[in-house]
Amino acid sequence: MKLISIIVPSYNSQDYLDRCIESLLIGDDRMEILIINDGSTDATAQIAEAYQTAYPEIIRVIHQENKGHGGGINSGLQQAQGKYFKVIDSDDWADEESLKTVMEEIARLEENHQEVDLLINNYVYEREGKTLNRTINFNNTFPTGEVFSWDLATNFPRGKYLMMHALIYNTALLRRINLTLPEKTFYVDNLYVYLPFKHVQTMKYIDVDLYRYYIGREDQSITESNMIKRIDQQLKVNKLMIEATDWTDSSVPESEAYLIRHLEAVISISSSLLNKIGTDEAMKEKVALWNELERINDQVYTRINRTVFAKILKPTSRTGRWTSNRIYRLVRTIAGY
Repeated sequence: MKLISIIVPSYNSQDYLDRCIESLLIGDDRMEILIINDGSTDATAQIAEAYQTAYPEIIRVIHQENKGHGGGINSGLQQAQGKYFKVIDSDDWADEESLKTVMEEIARLEENHQEVDLLINNYVYEREGKTLNRTINFNNTFPTGEVFSWDLATNFPRGKYLMMHALIYNTALLRRINLTLPEKTFYVDNLYVYLPFKHVQTMKYIDVDLYRYYIGREDQSITESNMIKRIDQQLKVNKLMIEATDWTDSSVPESEAYLIRHLEAVISISSSLLNKIGTDEAMKEKVALWNELERINDQVYTRINRTVFAKILKPTSRTGRWTSNRIYRLVRTIAGY
């Protein structure tokens, strides 16, 4: 069995797929790389096939009709042979030395007959045209070099979240909970983080800057114009997260606290975008979103509703929207989006 499956969902990725795959070829056949050609119409399929021919023991290509990012991850999970499961988008890449460290850490777990539900690594915002990039690390949040549970995780500071880039799941855990992401939908990475988390009990933090998250293409889904254009998909994901807000079977309050923080961040983004749109219909959508959270889980609603973000984002008045828009612009500027 392979130690890890690295899934690379790829749609029309001919201009950057080489950079991604080359960063993963560290000469370690204990990993497998699954390139998911998601109905590409450019040379992505040919590039992927060439890599499979050159590295048949490591690389497999899965061709499918276009199903979107979630559909690519679903296919990867069905086909994965590795004990652990990592997603790297085709326009991003890995730090090679950090990847070697991760592989050795996983091998060490195997040698000691240990396994964890989740491995965590740092990630770096690689911003086009910037010489200084922002690193998100967790060395003040998690213990380093040991297996731990949620009770040893300290409070997350605001602005620091366990995004998809930081996560390496145990493949068996994802299959046990039957993780299935919506197809042809943007922003499903939030569900990829959110849905498995209440099932995570054991973790290990590897303090390396593994994932390089590229920001700079105009067609990226996280640009403001694209997020506004796809507000329906942002809201779809947000509502699915709200529907999953049922932790009555969970006995780990620390994980619940993190889930609430993550949901707060996503509903804040949704509310900010709707304020940016500013139409009567957008205000109705925003009210409906908050009402849905209150209906599904009034305790979670109460906790989020007490926050400063809620006080700023919930009002539908012109003054409230003006304040929200200024803060949203500031946050995006600081984050470099």
